[in-house]
Amino acid sequence: MTDFSILKKPLVTEKSSLNMEKGIYTFLVSSDTNKVAIKQVFEKLFGEKVQSVRITNIEKKTRLIAKGKLMEKRSHGKKAIITLKDHKKVDIFQTSTSASKEAKK
Repeated sequence: MTDFSILKKPLVTEKSSLNMEKGIYTFLVSSDTNKVAIKQVFEKLFGEKVQSVRITNIEKKTRLIAKGKLMEKRSHGKKAIITLKDHKKVDIFQTSTSASKEAKK
C-alpha cells in the first residue's frame, strides 16, 4: 500500500478540532491496516514522533425514511486517533511533500 492509501483523510468534527489543539489527530484509515503501519506513515508524512495510535471500527449506519424505506447514511471503515509526543502540533491539511513542492516554485 502507498502512504496516501493508508491515511485516507482527516476527520474534522467539533471534538477532533478541540483535540488538535492538544496534539491528538483523527484520521479515516483503510480497513486492512494496523497501528504500526499508521504510525510509520504519519511519521514519514509529517515528520513528528507518534506517542500512541488507537484504532476503532466504524459500523455502517442506516436509518428509516418515509414509508419504512432504509437509507444508508454512513459506510463502515476504521478510524485512527493519533497522539503526538510532547503534544506537538502539525498542519494536517498540508503535508510535508506538498509544502516542499510549493517552496520550489
